[in-house]
Amino acid sequence: MSSSVGYTAEVGGTLNQNTVWLLANSPYHVTQDMVINSDVTLNIEAGVVVNLDNGVRIDVNGTLIARGTANQKIVFQPTSGTTPGSWDTISFSDSSVDANWMVGGVPIYAAVPLSLTQGYNAVGIPHPPGLIARMALSQITGGQIITQWNAGSQMWRSVFKNVVGDVLGNDFEFEADQGYFISVNQNST
Repeated sequence: MSSSVGYTAEVGGTLNQNTVWLLANSPYHVTQDMVINSDVTLNIEAGVVVNLDNGVRIDVNGTLIARGTANQKIVFQPTSGTTPGSWDTISFSDSSVDANWMVGGVPIYAAVPLSLTQGYNAVGIPHPPGLIARMALSQITGGQIITQWNAGSQMWRSVFKNVVGDVLGNDFEFEADQGYFISVNQNST
């Protein structure tokens, strides 16, 4: 868990204009559901920490660009505590814009200790092509980590840890046949 001490920029609601979340203003505290409108881009700088309140979700109808690096990961985490089930989802609508290295808007190098409410999705991608790359997802409860309604998505160099529920929706391709398809059904024994 990254630190949430120091300056905290409170955000939430509807984003109607292009916005950059700067590392200098990190961490960002999402206090209410957030919607990125179509034709609007939210660019999150490398190293930014995003703290989300209980039950809060981010719906992307425009563009989300979150490009971290190996040394400056972008972290999405609960505002407080480490209990799975704290925050809801990052969901990409059919109107969301595919971005360079983030097809479908999925963050690269994102360290994501996700905590979800039962029956919801951590990351939802409703249209191909989708690319899930270099993501670390942990502490997931309920629902699915990735929902893909159409074939053609790819996944590579990603880690899943302490996950309950479906890890992948369906029809994912893996880079150079070096990935593992993981499906954990809650009804499994």
